[in-house]
Amino acid sequence: LAVVGDESAVPVLAALLGDEKLSHYARFALEPIPGKAVDAALRDALNTVQGTLKLGVINSIGARRDADAVPILKELLASEDAALADAAASALARIGTPDSVGILIEALASAQGDRADSIADALVIGADVLRQDGNKEQAVAAYRALRGARLPVRYLIAAVRGEIGTAGDAGLALWEETAKSADDAMFAAAMGVARDLDPAAVVPRLTQLYAAAPA
Repeated sequence: LAVVGDESAVPVLAALLGDEKLSHYARFALEPIPGKAVDAALRDALNTVQGTLKLGVINSIGARRDADAVPILKELLASEDAALADAAASALARIGTPDSVGILIEALASAQGDRADSIADALVIGADVLRQDGNKEQAVAAYRALRGARLPVRYLIAAVRGEIGTAGDAGLALWEETAKSADDAMFAAAMGVARDLDPAAVVPRLTQLYAAAPA
């Protein structure tokens, strides 16, 4: 059914989403079927399935990028169940609309500890999806939210690389600032992303940096 199924298969497959043995296979068949019926069935299943099956349904919603599920996922993001909240964050990121990523930005502002890391992981993905879809302004806002949060350096590097490649002239200015960083990881990130930037803009700056750099 993953290969040949259509909307006529949805009711039968949806009925299996609560089956401990067959739920995964039902989702595998549902995800490629086009049409709103699949999305509605997956959203409805969130009200009935529990545990790991619910996590799987959330993953399928993210894979299908169902924007209509964003309000439900926002509620789940606030869950005290860490696995459920993490799955919701990942789905919001993969949906990758300004609204869904905006929810992650808002959540990051008050998150702490492992929850902050989980949301930051999702936000990196969500920002990249926005960029790939051409929503550059919203992507830059997401990268800047990451840069402004108290997070491990790996998130800062991901955000800097993303913003440099997305923000045009402002990104080039950020690249130059990062290339002058005394932090080895940030400097390495700037050198890595330089290869993807406009040579006409970057090479003269690299030449100047090279001339002034210690061995």
